[in-house]
Amino acid sequence: MSDNAFRFLVANDAGEASQEWRVWTEGNELYVGPRSAAHEYKASFHSSGQCQVGISSEIRKSLVSEPAWTGKSRLFSTWTLDKVDIDSPRQDLLELLIPDSYLDVVKPEITPAGRILRGDPGQITSVALIRTHLSADAALTSTEPGFCELYRFQLDNAYTILVLQRCLTESLEYHKYVRSRFWSHYLAKPTPEGRTYRGKNVDQSSSSLRAMLWDGTQTRKYRHEVSARKLLALGPPEQ
Repeated sequence: MSDNAFRFLVANDAGEASQEWRVWTEGNELYVGPRSAAHEYKASFHSSGQCQVGISSEIRKSLVSEPAWTGKSRLFSTWTLDKVDIDSPRQDLLELLIPDSYLDVVKPEITPAGRILRGDPGQITSVALIRTHLSADAALTSTEPGFCELYRFQLDNAYTILVLQRCLTESLEYHKYVRSRFWSHYLAKPTPEGRTYRGKNVDQSSSSLRAMLWDGTQTRKYRHEVSARKLLALGPPEQ
């Protein structure tokens, strides 16, 4: 593995898996995205404190003739982080939530350099990205279920980026939330402010098709990866 990139996916004993994710740094900038589409769509966290999620400049240029994209930015969301100081020793950049129930049957084409995380029934695999001033030799411990440090990036500007795993429970409320969020977007009527982006030749019945749901506040950002095929099969919630 190169010293500036970490790749992983979640897989269970039923032969289902998530897509493969890539976390990498360039200088003091941090990026994260699905490996297969990171050149098109990713989140980035910059040393200036600017953070953003969006499509690449090249993809945006290819959409110049699409009416829904007239005058629209390539960025779906932007926010700014404060500097880490003694009163704020850590910043939660992003938490990826990958529930076992919404993994799907794919062939995880991962090289030996990648990491396969185990998904278990009723479990959400959480992979969090945290920026801190933690020293390079500091050890981390936690009583949270499934906690472990997956990777650590040491940046030139004295920041450390931690990639941490923990396990959460797939509650009934969580299932309702994911289903509601997915269908609210799927059924929403286009507005002058809204726009969507997807790759070409998308087969909505494919088990490889994933929906990625963003939510969060100014200080906490979450991204849920779920099987679009499974959610389409469930149909919209009654309300």
